[in-house]
Amino acid sequence: MTEIRDAILNCLNEIEDEDRLINELNRIVQTRGKEAYPTILHILTHLDIEVDEAETSWNAIIDLYQSMSEAIGRKISLRTAICEYFCSVHKSLRNPKVVEIHLFEKTLKESKYDGLTGLLNRQALDDVLNLELNRASRHHEALSLIFFDLDNFKRVNDTHGHLAGDQALRMVAKALLTEKRLEDLAGRYGGEELLLLLPETSKESARAIGERIRKKVEAMTINWNETNIRLTISGGLSSFPEEADSVTSLLQTADEAVHRAKNMGKNRVL
Repeated sequence: MTEIRDAILNCLNEIEDEDRLINELNRIVQTRGKEAYPTILHILTHLDIEVDEAETSWNAIIDLYQSMSEAIGRKISLRTAICEYFCSVHKSLRNPKVVEIHLFEKTLKESKYDGLTGLLNRQALDDVLNLELNRASRHHEALSLIFFDLDNFKRVNDTHGHLAGDQALRMVAKALLTEKRLEDLAGRYGGEELLLLLPETSKESARAIGERIRKKVEAMTINWNETNIRLTISGGLSSFPEEADSVTSLLQTADEAVHRAKNMGKNRVL
């Protein structure tokens, strides 16, 4: 249940487009089961609703969202439809608590996200690595991981200062979040080491995503105190079950690959 809740919170935290948000919440239901319905509604309303009733309510909310949007000629907020449904149709809310998502987001960010980059922190990464590897093993699916390490990062800190280094990390983290797929998980493993976990993804497919991120970083310019700073990153790939059969071996193989990339001249994904 915690896993479902976190997936829902991540959607609410990362997706601003209402139609896309609804699609992703429905996808969570399809992949995680009907038990996701009560969790979605509890997060959004604080109401405890049984599974069957929650499913009925969710479908009614989506119908209401679509009809209200058509009636006023523009897209309304999903939360508006939820509030209207539970205040006027279901009449469960007297003093609506919808949109108190910021309280959940605050808790989620403090416990799972790195304060500087907004990526998953080390503890959260350790948790999801174990969860995703166990899932991949159960369903006989591929799972790939990319270790990214900023090239010559110490030079950036020494030349321009640690605040410039922090800005560089933030921009690279943004590149990861922009270029990754919705199902991928990006985190800060430590220092200038970033990690991208790619469920149901072969090594070759992961390599294409890693190359896209590498090129994105290479093309970036960081403007700092009237100076343009250019960055590159190196990446190391590892895949389950092709090269690793545990979280430890998955991380070790990726770490060894990123070191080879550094030794071969940097700015590459191996």
